[in-house]
Amino acid sequence: MQAMKKLIVIVLAVVTGGLAYGQQDIQMTQFMFDKLSVNPGYAGSSNEFCATVFGRQQWTGFEGAPKTYLLNAHMPFGRHGAGLTVFQDELGQTSSMNVKGSYAYQIPNIGGGKLGIGASVGLVSSNLGNEWIAIDDFTQDVSIPDDATSSSTIDFGFGAYWHNQKVHVGLSSTHLHEGELKDMNISTARHYYGMLGYTHNLNSDIDIIPSVLVKSDQTSTQMDFNVMGMYKNTIWLGATYRLDDAIAPMVGYRHEINGGHSAIRIGYSYDVTTSELNNYSSGTHEVMLNYCMKLRKPLPPQIYKNVRFL
Repeated sequence: MQAMKKLIVIVLAVVTGGLAYGQQDIQMTQFMFDKLSVNPGYAGSSNEFCATVFGRQQWTGFEGAPKTYLLNAHMPFGRHGAGLTVFQDELGQTSSMNVKGSYAYQIPNIGGGKLGIGASVGLVSSNLGNEWIAIDDFTQDVSIPDDATSSSTIDFGFGAYWHNQKVHVGLSSTHLHEGELKDMNISTARHYYGMLGYTHNLNSDIDIIPSVLVKSDQTSTQMDFNVMGMYKNTIWLGATYRLDDAIAPMVGYRHEINGGHSAIRIGYSYDVTTSELNNYSSGTHEVMLNYCMKLRKPLPPQIYKNVRFL
């Protein structure tokens, strides 16, 4: 038990030390269902109101292991789109929250698809407790607060998202402001994202959907690769590979309601850790729940009577 506590202290020290230079954005294994939180150009890209909730328990088996909760919602109005993102990230004594609104202008008929140009504005806040485990007098280190503390800063983002029925491409950046949470000696590092996906119709029932997400904070770069097989747009199986970190099988189900006017999706993924942490962690669980509703109902069948045929 003592060895486990020491290991936790080491992990927290590494992560907390990294926060002094940049605040890492959350990561989702089912990233193909989470475009809005990293790219405001996605807001209103379809003729639907959509809301998505994520819950992620990382590194199961660690005391104080990371937990992430995310809510995304967006909808179009005319050629405009609006979105809301709220996420909370917890790690030991630290917790971070980001609340932001997104706006996008959707331009049709661009290269055979639709292009969304968007921006986001919001607030980043972080909290740090004071229940430290240490073998020496940590109060002598001025970078470690004696009491619990919190701080916040304004946050901006920008993105472009293009898609048609088969392909989607996105480029975006978060934390453009690189704001400072002064009471905690933390700065938000600017992050860059690139996303690409393609739908290949294998036959009338099965689609193969590869996608990739590249993310960088100018210090390190991470790449996530995913391949999904979709059966009749209802059931999917797939896997995500994150370089030098994890491989994650996933499964999901889509159910239409109201005669196809709306649909519910539920997905689950399990990250098998491939780094040295696999000796101590039981992996990562992630659950996704999505609801989408078409905003324009199809016209009902019309019955016309003509006196010539009465």
